Parts: sequence; C-alpha cells; structure tokens
Amino acid sequence: MEQEKLSADQMAEYYREVHRKCLETKPNDNLAPIIYPTEPRCVNCFTSFAHHLGMQKAFAFLKSNLGSLSARCVLDLGCGRGRWTKKYASLGCRVTGVDISFEAVKALAQEMPEHHFLRQDISKLIVPAETFDIVNSVTVLQHMPVDLQSEAVRRAAAALKKGGYLVLLENTAEFGSPIVFPHRPEEWTSMGEAAGLEPCACWGSNYEILSRTFLPYARRLLRGSKPRSGYVAEAGASMQRRPVNPRLRAARRTLMALGSFPLEWLASKLPLFEPSHRVMIFRK
Repeated sequence: MEQEKLSADQMAEYYREVHRKCLETKPNDNLAPIIYPTEPRCVNCFTSFAHHLGMQKAFAFLKSNLGSLSARCVLDLGCGRGRWTKKYASLGCRVTGVDISFEAVKALAQEMPEHHFLRQDISKLIVPAETFDIVNSVTVLQHMPVDLQSEAVRRAAAALKKGGYLVLLENTAEFGSPIVFPHRPEEWTSMGEAAGLEPCACWGSNYEILSRTFLPYARRLLRGSKPRSGYVAEAGASMQRRPVNPRLRAARRTLMALGSFPLEWLASKLPLFEPSHRVMIFRK
C-alpha cells in the first residue's frame, strides 16, 4: 500500500537527522546513513555492491567517451559520506561534493582536504556554469519531491560543460515508499531532455532477486497456507504474525544479503529480472 509522501522540508530534515545520528552512533559506517540506517551492515554492503555493479558500466562509458578521467572536474550531487566522491577521486578526478547535511560535508572535507565540498540543497544549487565534465547523482534525486527533481536536473545541466555528461542512478520501482519519489525510465529521460540534455545510455541496476522476487512469492504462498508455528490465529480476526526478535530478524536479513551477492552479479550479466533502478547517462 502506498504511504503518504514526506514533504520537501520533511525529507531534508530526515536526512540531516540520519547523518547526525549515524555520525554519533556509527562514525565508521559510511553506508548506513545513505542506504538503510537501521539495517544490518551486510544488507547495506549488498545494496552498495548492487549500485557498484550498475555504475561499473557508467565508468566504462565515461572512459570510452572522455578518455582518461584524470583531472576531469566532477560534481557529486548528494555526496553524503563520499562513496562516489572517493571513486572519482581514485580515478584522478577533481571532485566537488554537495550535500544537504552539514555534518556529512564537514566529515568528508576533513577526510579529503584536496577536494571541494559545499553544504547546499541541490534543488537550489549554486556553482559556476559550464564548469564540470561530469555531474553524478546516485540514489539522490529519487529522495526529492518531483518538482524539486526537475529543478535539480536543470541546475545540474547548467553546471555541465558542453559535451559533458550527467550520470544518474535512480529508482524506477519503489512507488509506495514515503521517502522515495521514483519515475519510470522514460519519465527520467524526459526530465533530462527538458533540461536540454541528450539521452545516451540506459541499463538496469539493483535486481535484488531474493528480497524483491522470491521473498514476496514465498509470503504469498504462506498467506494461502495453514497456520504454522510462526503465526497466531485469533477467533474472528485475521491471522497475525508474532513479533519477531530483532536479533533473529537481523540474522535473517544478513543471511539473505549474503545469498544475494552471487545472484546480483549473475543478474547484472544476464538481466532476466526487472531491476528496481536504472543507470541513465545524458550528454550536454
């Protein structure tokens, strides 16, 4: 069932608070604040692994079309704790990271003083026009209300040099989540075109076969089966699941994530399942 979406102000405060809390409680965990703050570490590692599989093709595309990425200027939107800032930096790029969280920007600036960081709302982005060879957004625009997404893409396009590339990896499936504002691939494409960008490439990312395909199927089977030890049936009421021990849930989620790594790699090579995200590349 689709839940009511958070407003722009609520979304901004949500992510500021997530970064604050994670820096206090998990200062060495760079994945929790940008993926699932309450999930076991292995679950976030798997999701990040899936993102990286999708982005491998993006880096190959950029190298094929731009040549060496050394000394290229990159704008990393929603840099968070630096997943992609660090990746571009490792390829020799000069990176400017932008994030709404003061704490995240401060931590990353201390860690990477040779690069540049800004605390800004990317829907109100202020950077010099036609400065960057690449603008990068990985699972960032999807957490912004629709009207702000369009403005963020327009400002990202203005920041690109002629011939530069906008790289998006965004959600195309989770329409029911209150903190995700996804679009179908053609809608993301239209947003880029409206900003004056030319679509160049698109492919799937994050297949998550166990959690998105087999687990829901198993739940449907359970709903149609007789009550078992994990359920309580009450007279005159629908069957309800007993409260799950948090440690048991975490263990189950961790095991599912561990089993998902090889399946995700296989799905990225043989995309027989529908992905939850798409990588989309645009050229100015």
